[in-house]
Amino acid sequence: MRTARRRRRIPTGRGLSLATASTSRDPLDHADFGTFQPATGVHIRYAHVPPASDAPPRGQLLLLHGRGEFIEKYDEVIGELTARGWAIWTMDWRGQGLSSRALRNAHKGHVDDFEDYLYDLDAFVTRFMSPDPTRSPCVILAHSMGGHLALRYLARHPGRFSGAVLSAPMVGVHAPLPEWLMELLLGAAVRLGLGGLYLVGDDHGPEDRAFHSNLLTRDPARFQRTQARIDENPQLAIGGLTVGWMSAALRSMRRLFDEGAIEALTTPVLMVCAGHDQRVANAPAMELARRLVGGRVQVIPDAEHELMMERDDVRDRFWALFRGFVDEVAPRVR
Repeated sequence: MRTARRRRRIPTGRGLSLATASTSRDPLDHADFGTFQPATGVHIRYAHVPPASDAPPRGQLLLLHGRGEFIEKYDEVIGELTARGWAIWTMDWRGQGLSSRALRNAHKGHVDDFEDYLYDLDAFVTRFMSPDPTRSPCVILAHSMGGHLALRYLARHPGRFSGAVLSAPMVGVHAPLPEWLMELLLGAAVRLGLGGLYLVGDDHGPEDRAFHSNLLTRDPARFQRTQARIDENPQLAIGGLTVGWMSAALRSMRRLFDEGAIEALTTPVLMVCAGHDQRVANAPAMELARRLVGGRVQVIPDAEHELMMERDDVRDRFWALFRGFVDEVAPRVR
């Protein structure tokens, strides 16, 4: 597996103020960015951000994004976590951010199989983190698709992490048809060679920039900051879902509910759901949490899908849940 590593400055929207006042530095100014090659022709961009110099070391944290997201979108979150002493490891999933895109039209959010994501994730964790919770706290913080993949990863690799906090995990979706029927129809379309076609949405365009119609957050400043990141580097933009991506997502979600699959996960997990989530369905997450040995679930009412990009009152509740859970399952090493 080939690796390229470099410290470089990424544009960070100097005109945009970070909501966190816990640190005066821009966390990405001190990030080590690099790429690694988990498979032939696939290049994954990653970043490591050390804890703030004045913060007592807290441990390692693996930050996993949702579909279509990228490292720069989490600058505020990274700043808050490093100010609390966490060393952050994060990466752009294949097919988004500045990692390799699967199709000629780079705007299409596509992957053939979620096993590709899991392969990349295991390569990343093994190569760079080598987590050992018996020596130092190691936790996962994951959003949406990242939360889904964290569940599948932890079921395969017990004991690697002290715990995981999942923001609006994608374990079920709002769909016009039953998921089993959607999986059947989309699977047939993929076999007919239609997997690369858009299923939902189109190339990234003006409609993606309109705050009034977004289904992700009720915080206009945080929404606009994400758009500014894309303006600074248009290669970060991504459009809608392909038939193949949705087919792969439905297969992967079904596997979570296969008999014995989720019961193999013994790592403590806290799922935090958004009460007004219009992207993922909360009922499947609650069902899954009941089946988990160490599973818990909390709902933040009136919150949209992106809890970490929401209004301050929502974020305050999310971070309080995060701190309480992590302090319990991954206490600070004295």
